[in-house]
Amino acid sequence: MASLNQLKRTAKRAYRRVGRGQSSGRGKQSGRGGKGQTARAARVQQQALAIWRERVAPGPLALALNNIGWDLHMLGQYESALSTYREALDWARHAGSTRSETVIMTGQADVLADTGERPTAAD
Repeated sequence: MASLNQLKRTAKRAYRRVGRGQSSGRGKQSGRGGKGQTARAARVQQQALAIWRERVAPGPLALALNNIGWDLHMLGQYESALSTYREALDWARHAGSTRSETVIMTGQADVLADTGERPTAAD
């Protein structure tokens, strides 16, 4: 398995190609790489997640899961995204990171809004 630093570098390169964080609403990817690059980035995040699970590091686990949730959302896998965000939120709470909780809940709300569950997203 690749080292954590190698995975970080690979993920950064993949996310730069994707235009990470530049969604245009409704779950559509506005970056340059499209769904192929998002899928590649998700695979790299899964590798990083395995390392964080081994180390039982709640903060990094929450962030890795949040990133995977975002990738799943961009790929249109809404149920998987919500499930991943729920686990990320549990880890963020375990880490005591209210900032991470806020970011993760925003991701959940975005998925719910994109699936037409706006009243739920507002809660």
